[in-house]
Amino acid sequence: MIATADVGRLAAQLLQEKYQGRRVVELEAARRYTPNDVGATFAKILGRPVQTKAVPRETWGALFKSQG
Repeated sequence: MIATADVGRLAAQLLQEKYQGRRVVELEAARRYTPNDVGATFAKILGRPVQTKAVPRETWGALFKSQG
């Protein structure tokens, strides 16, 4: 998980750099968050229990399409 502002900031910085060829830039937040961390935060914000569930990768495409 990383804030969109951080992605934008790095993208702007990279666009201003002179560089030739191909490179890979990895961006990571100051700390990693587990699905349970995210669920707990949503539960706190919403004021009700939130359950996190693992979704098998092979079902992602169909699931996203079914949700519009």
